[in-house]
Amino acid sequence: MRALASLTLSAGLRLSAAVALTGCAAGGPPLDRLSELDTLARGPNRAVAYVSALVTVGSLVPFAPDENVLNALSMRIGTETSECAQRSIVGGTTLNVKFESAAGAGCTLATGVVKLSGTATITLSRQDPRLDISSMLDLMADGESMTGSLVVSTTTGNDFDLTALLQLDGVAWKLLNFRGSALNQGTAITASGTATSPTGGTRILEYQNVQQRFYGCHPYGGAVRLSAPAEGLDRTLSFLDETPQSDTAQYTDNGVTQAVTLPRAAGCSSGLD
Repeated sequence: MRALASLTLSAGLRLSAAVALTGCAAGGPPLDRLSELDTLARGPNRAVAYVSALVTVGSLVPFAPDENVLNALSMRIGTETSECAQRSIVGGTTLNVKFESAAGAGCTLATGVVKLSGTATITLSRQDPRLDISSMLDLMADGESMTGSLVVSTTTGNDFDLTALLQLDGVAWKLLNFRGSALNQGTAITASGTATSPTGGTRILEYQNVQQRFYGCHPYGGAVRLSAPAEGLDRTLSFLDETPQSDTAQYTDNGVTQAVTLPRAAGCSSGLD
């Protein structure tokens, strides 16, 4: 496994109310609540997987000319996708990437493991000594839509800060302090921030050491919590060692905990851990 530098992420987004699943599990909470929390838990993992295809420690020199930086990014993406991704630099200012093989299939990332299809448009901007690498994404990540913008910032080429305006499968997050690091071919996420309810209220969003392998159907440890005291809302989804295989987890709603079975995301096969 190649090591990925520790990443500090920050994001600003309205929490989307669009979740495909409705109804209730027998005797349990509505499936849309479980799907929303599970998708929130998995979203940052997918963002870090994409970033692993762009940068790693020492892969670029931030103060190099823009075209040199874009070439370095293109080479990194080529290596990470075994030359599957189609890349072109336009006008020395923009790197266009299409994650599609000659046969029309998507591209699997070597470090991030996730299979991507779709497009990314990458541009650069500078606030000396900081280099910002901006990606506009229109992707499918292991069968789920991942769209929006992601900015990777660095002054050294060894440490990277991220600003994400992303949606995974229609669910988006807003975080003020977000730290992710590579762990066992995946991520360990601890973060706190806010989400906006469909009626405009503010909800608190917390990632409590959420651990997920890049190829896993669900996290295998930690918890994600969504709360809003003014609404009387306090929901936590806690993940277990067996969650990726069995889909089982612990759901707590205002202090009442029960075992639940999570819906599987699109493109997730049984038996993955």
